[in-house]
Amino acid sequence: MPFRLLRLHPGKTGEHLSTELIPTSVDDADGQYEAISYTWGSPANPPNITFNDLNLTIQRNAFDMLHDLRQPDKPRIIWVDAICIDQSNVEERASQVSIMHHIYRRAKRVVIWLGKPDE
Repeated sequence: MPFRLLRLHPGKTGEHLSTELIPTSVDDADGQYEAISYTWGSPANPPNITFNDLNLTIQRNAFDMLHDLRQPDKPRIIWVDAICIDQSNVEERASQVSIMHHIYRRAKRVVIWLGKPDE
């Protein structure tokens, strides 16, 4: 079963996001990633982002979350369901949902991103 992590490369506020998807297994990745929980938000005006030289449209909340969680000086290895699971593949989605409790349990840390603060 496919399992992917996202390497979020370092960058400063306002810089273009640089990422790559890393194929692995839940067992091999045990304790080496942060699982991110966040609200998916509205599908209006979804931005594109590049993963491994492929363009992918993601939810605005996911885009904002990646910008907010990116560190300025070191990469961050994360698992985000909307990005690491192929959302167009019904079989993969069902398979990943069935092991989601393992994915969260094996994470080094679970980060809950509540969104951008109200201005």
